[in-house]
Amino acid sequence: MEQWLQLIGDTGFPIVVTMYLMHRIEGKLDVLIQTIQMLPVRIHDEKRESTDRTGRMHLTEKIQ
Repeated sequence: MEQWLQLIGDTGFPIVVTMYLMHRIEGKLDVLIQTIQMLPVRIHDEKRESTDRTGRMHLTEKIQ
């Protein structure tokens, strides 16, 4: 607790709040980045799974 008070005294309350919020959101941003990077692979896999053995698309799949 003393470290927080010292940090607030040295840098100011808004800076400390900003640092805290950035620290909290860092993990969430990492997960979001991984999800976005894996999106093309998952879309490709979903399209492949939606075709049956004859290569025809299921009726629920949109034709582009």
